[in-house]
Amino acid sequence: MLLSFASTATGTAMHESLDADSLAEDLLDDALLALLQDERPEPDRIAPRESTGPAPLSFAQQRLWYLQQFNPQSAAYNLPRALSLKGELHGQQLAMALQAVVDRHDILRSRFAEVEGIPQQFVEADARLEMPCEDLTAMPATQRPHALQRLIEADALAPFDLGKAPLIRARLVKVQGDEHVLLLNMHHIVSDAWSNPILLQDLLGAYSQAAAQGACKLQRPAIQYADYAIWQRQAYLQSDACQASARYWHTRLGDELQPLMLPGDLDPRCAGAPPEGTSARYHGLQLDAEVFQALLQLSRQQGVQPFVIALAAWQVLLGRYSGQRQFTLGVPSAGRNRSETQQLVGFFVSTQIYRAELDPQQSVQTLLQNLREQSIAALSHSDYPMELYLETLQHNGQVLPSQLFQALFNWRVAGTASGPLALGPLQLDFLDTASAQAKCLVGIDLEYAADGLGFSLEYDCSQFSHATVQRMARHWQNLLLAMARGPEQRLGELDMLGTP
Repeated sequence: MLLSFASTATGTAMHESLDADSLAEDLLDDALLALLQDERPEPDRIAPRESTGPAPLSFAQQRLWYLQQFNPQSAAYNLPRALSLKGELHGQQLAMALQAVVDRHDILRSRFAEVEGIPQQFVEADARLEMPCEDLTAMPATQRPHALQRLIEADALAPFDLGKAPLIRARLVKVQGDEHVLLLNMHHIVSDAWSNPILLQDLLGAYSQAAAQGACKLQRPAIQYADYAIWQRQAYLQSDACQASARYWHTRLGDELQPLMLPGDLDPRCAGAPPEGTSARYHGLQLDAEVFQALLQLSRQQGVQPFVIALAAWQVLLGRYSGQRQFTLGVPSAGRNRSETQQLVGFFVSTQIYRAELDPQQSVQTLLQNLREQSIAALSHSDYPMELYLETLQHNGQVLPSQLFQALFNWRVAGTASGPLALGPLQLDFLDTASAQAKCLVGIDLEYAADGLGFSLEYDCSQFSHATVQRMARHWQNLLLAMARGPEQRLGELDMLGTP
């Protein structure tokens, strides 16, 4: 039972795009990914299953299942979204369109239960998505934003019962005459960030059908998520690719993990419970223009992706704060390397384990080249479920910590803007929402674009003060700039504090 593997869900305050590639949570470079896909032979194709009965969980789903059983009231793996809808809205057509989306994707109509001690997923053919409505128009206009925020927060904190389908919920809030907010929430066990634009595209198509025809039905994909789970448990595990990846990860990570021991600066006994049961807080920034240009210059000079440089600076920062030279951290991987999974809704994302090896006498150049090679290898072996590696460690007697990752590094490529979003005559926009419960002590979420780099630090407010996280963000930028100005420097010489 793996209760220690960190989730890859991140805060959702950053802009969401219709471009699925831009929502891949770990892409180093689109061209690099395509090259790896072209060169790597795929095991047996994923085929539709013949039975409609219970199906096994994917390895990633199994991890979340056990985590939720350990703490059934946890909302840490909720994926809340809030969509602002401006214009003439037909609530019945919207409800009809949402149900059509749920009907198209079996995973959204799935429930989870144990059969003889083994978790299974069951598709409920008749599962219905209810859409209750809230009307705030009777309130004074000055009170509505606060009331809306309370509804958003309450929905984000409400846990899911994995034994009941559907594992998606919706609520429509009327703010004023032609302005509504649609709250959508799913459990991570049935969805991920890559799924968001797929679901939105489906909703756009279904709503247009409902408006034009008074009914809507979407074409079902050739395979469903349960087909992938069966393929992963059978064909993939027996493939040469799986065996090769198993050898790589066991060689790379060894027989014992060295977790990061990052000390918090607050005593949980004194800090008390976070307000309203929440623990996640966020500190978002845009990378300074000078630092961003230095990052791009270093990338060209050293022949490495900006991902590698940002990760190197994050590792050095964590090493300075923890006093460790070797440790592990989590790097989310989208897990969608196969063509059949590109348009599926489901939980494919996994968290790869990166082992930091920091020698104060090592040069920045050497660290960057080592990380480049490690990142390419990790990407080429990203299909391998890390849960299998962790199970091996447990079978060999290693006691894994309850929180495997104290720190995460999440890299995303920004999508290409294609103008305002619309749902028929409605103008769409995303409101800021984020996970309410922290999944590790601190994680950095970066969104890379040609004109800048936005980043946000998610942290556990019961362990760190906001001032400390602000300082960490500043120190990380200082390390990036120091690396760019002197890639021949030794790691121990890098200036983290910056100019007073």
